[in-house]
Amino acid sequence: MKIFKIMLPVIAFLAVGTAWANDDKTNNLDDENRNYYDACVNNNKASACRELAYLLLREGEANAPKVVTYIEKACNLNDAESCNNIGFLYMTGNIVKQDYKKANTYYEKACNLNDGDGCYNLGNSYKDGQGVKQDYKKAKSYYEKACNLDEGIGCNNLGVLYAQGLGLRQDMSVAVSYFEKGCSLKESLACGNLGELYEKGDGVRQNKTTAKEYYGKVCDLGNQKGCDNYRKLNEQGY
Repeated sequence: MKIFKIMLPVIAFLAVGTAWANDDKTNNLDDENRNYYDACVNNNKASACRELAYLLLREGEANAPKVVTYIEKACNLNDAESCNNIGFLYMTGNIVKQDYKKANTYYEKACNLNDGDGCYNLGNSYKDGQGVKQDYKKAKSYYEKACNLDEGIGCNNLGVLYAQGLGLRQDMSVAVSYFEKGCSLKESLACGNLGELYEKGDGVRQNKTTAKEYYGKVCDLGNQKGCDNYRKLNEQGY
């Protein structure tokens, strides 16, 4: 069993199109873009800055500097989602120069604003030692906050720390409880981990019928591995 890191699908960087020639002049903007521009630039509305950044991305990656400007402004206006998103950009080096320390600064602000994704991402940084000294106890703390904010992947990763005894005493019963919460929050990895535990009898009484049920949930959540495991147990008569 291992901790899976996922890339948060909050910003898509695949769109290619015609960039705005100059967004400091609004005559080239359509009504929707102009409304976001006015609300962001003239009225300091954080959500408008965030949406303007997304619209710029859809217009094309040539707008990258402006995208960063507007997401950073939204974060400075305490928009937690934007703080997490700009952190993600710096962590991955996507449209900006990769900078783990700067990424973690934004993740921390997002987490302080009670954004579960930000807490989860900061937990990953401490778990992996990216831009910070590796510290499983701090990773646990941030995963725990993410889980308490109903971020299912945070519950899953917290469960993995307990299952593997990383920085704390191994406790499979606690691990199972966090996997169960993660699964209830529709996190496929948590459901998959429960399926593996029940299939192997690791920390729980072996029950392949129950394992199949969890694999079915994984499959329903769009994870092909769950479908494959479900089919395997089904063919075995469970």
